[in-house]
Amino acid sequence: MSDEGSFKGLAISDGDEDVQAAAPSTLVRIAGRVSTLAGVFSVVLGVQSFVNIRLVGFFAIAPFAQLLFGLGLAICGWMLSRGRGWAAIGSAALGAVTVLSTIVFSVTALLGGYVTLMPVFVIISGVAGAVMAGVGIGECLRADKARERLAAQGLDLGL
Repeated sequence: MSDEGSFKGLAISDGDEDVQAAAPSTLVRIAGRVSTLAGVFSVVLGVQSFVNIRLVGFFAIAPFAQLLFGLGLAICGWMLSRGRGWAAIGSAALGAVTVLSTIVFSVTALLGGYVTLMPVFVIISGVAGAVMAGVGIGECLRADKARERLAAQGLDLGL
């Protein structure tokens, strides 16, 4: 018996390979959790900005943007940890947008005399989550296709 198509001496059918392909890897799970954490940090930064400073003009939308991006990133990160392809793309994109908006907001706030460490946490976790989500996009899209094949066979894993 050849080792090709077997797992520890057991024969693996195409359906079993799809089941294994549908489950997210450790990298994808970690990417999802880091992206979720970045989203939560962004929401905390938005709430902190509402409570501590009063922004006028164009920058008055910054706390709203932090809340919106943070909520979207937290949701995409949560679904990324379940191996969803759309969530991997969303986490990578929202992570980058969140980091860029946080950098702009942080520089503006520092020039105005407002100092906080929360943007540092958002930037570090946002960059890490976006990079890992970007690396996991292909794997998540393959997992989506495997789940579709399993659903066509009448097998819903709930993943």
